[in-house]
Amino acid sequence: MTDSRFGWVLALCVLLGAGCASTPYDRLVPPTQVDQRKQATQSVSVSRVTRSYESNPLLESTVPKVSPETFHDALIETLRRSQLFGAVTSASDATYRLSADIVAEKLTGAVDNTLTLLIRYELERGGGPVWSENILSQAELSAAEVFVGAERHRRLQITAFRDNLAALLERLSNAIAGD
Repeated sequence: MTDSRFGWVLALCVLLGAGCASTPYDRLVPPTQVDQRKQATQSVSVSRVTRSYESNPLLESTVPKVSPETFHDALIETLRRSQLFGAVTSASDATYRLSADIVAEKLTGAVDNTLTLLIRYELERGGGPVWSENILSQAELSAAEVFVGAERHRRLQITAFRDNLAALLERLSNAIAGD
């Protein structure tokens, strides 16, 4: 009987541990379509992503946030796949520099089924701002999409971050077309 309980406790620990893993950056990258008319030949570098809000460490253990480093990697991969710029680099001599600040990532709802995400982006050229905007995205799961805890939150994160990055590409393409 004791061995049986130990097995159940061990299985529960494994499941809970697996549910708390962070989201890999490649799952945050939206599908992209290349618009040859809006491609720039100039390069862009992506600055370190910041998070300007305080997160609650008690919630982090059960509902992990997307780290600034993970979002940075997703942002670079999104720009590369979009082919919006001639090159996406970490070099400081790039024509443009893009920065991102995760201003808010808030989970709400009676059963935690809505995630609101606000990211502030700024594109600079020659040390001066060319474009900046706050992009708000929201993801919602219906009551029919019943997932438990961290998996529910992960699905919301993936949708909200993908939508935010897709909106960024659309707005950036318009911004560099006029530059």
